[in-house]
Amino acid sequence: MLSAFNALTLISLCLRFFSDIEIQTEPIEFQEDGWEPFALIMLAILLAACFLALLLGIFAALVLAGFITAGIISASVMTAVLKRSVSSGFRALFLQIGGVLGLITGAVGAMLFIWLAKIPSDSPQPWIIGLLAGLLWGVLSACLFNFAWHRIVEWIAAKLPRRKTELPETTEEANADEGNPKVRL
Repeated sequence: MLSAFNALTLISLCLRFFSDIEIQTEPIEFQEDGWEPFALIMLAILLAACFLALLLGIFAALVLAGFITAGIISASVMTAVLKRSVSSGFRALFLQIGGVLGLITGAVGAMLFIWLAKIPSDSPQPWIIGLLAGLLWGVLSACLFNFAWHRIVEWIAAKLPRRKTELPETTEEANADEGNPKVRL
């Protein structure tokens, strides 16, 4: 019983409150004399904040690219040290660079496909297919480059004279072995 009474009281108060409100039927006049100084200041602050956000985004992207580059180079150096071969370090470097460039190319291709096909960009299929196809293209290109690199290194090694693995004997030891007591300078 009390809740019904409260509801009726609330309804009557609302009707009384809203019945006293005067509705303005005249059009609102806008000032056409120019921008307010406050609006100009707020616009300048907004533009400065947008510019600062853009600079921070560029800085973050450069830091991320630096970390990725440092990781690729350090992994390649570690591969060369552990395998004790400079050539294997270069092969690892080329494979990693091919993979990263392939992923970037796949992302750009997926973006272009989404834009040209006018499909929703939140659909995961074009992104997955684009990134996997780009990664596959990048790694296969790197393998082809590694094959060519290996052939070029073999060709250069065949053209250059071989290094001697033993230390040359001194002239005194060579003369002593020959039985010749003269020392050649």
